[in-house]
Amino acid sequence: MTDSIDVSKNFILIPPPGKGETINLNKLINQAPEGSVIRFSKGIYLVNTTIALTKSIRLEGAGIDKTVIRGTELKPTTLIQSTGESNIELEGISFEGNNKYKMQVASISVKNV
Repeated sequence: MTDSIDVSKNFILIPPPGKGETINLNKLINQAPEGSVIRFSKGIYLVNTTIALTKSIRLEGAGIDKTVIRGTELKPTTLIQSTGESNIELEGISFEGNNKYKMQVASISVKNV
């Protein structure tokens, strides 16, 4: 797995990991400044821990079924969780749980009001 990221004015490009490798998205998200845009290239991103969104951030993919974030062996079984008072935006990403149940996100914006 590669944790190399391209950071440019709060824009972070995440290349897909090698086939079958997991990626530590929490580490990458935690390194990103508040309000960053994290863009995922086309590919499958395997994660084995719940993605914890604790700050305002935007996650963008290359499109539904083009960028897939797949939870593998998640304990607990929650794939993505937001806590705190954050503005979270998700666009162009398919999410899959342990049983390959697809949770697609065309565009969602969650804002604290």
